Amino acid sequence: MKWLGIQEAYVLSNLCYYTFEMELAQNLAYFG
Repeated sequence: MKWLGIQEAYVLSNLCYYTFEMELAQNLAYFG
């Protein structure tokens, strides 16, 4: 059960980071 929580948190943080990077790339392409 604990492992599942850790895995979920890892996936969630990766997802947040990925969407943040995509937004950043879009902004750079838009403004750059």
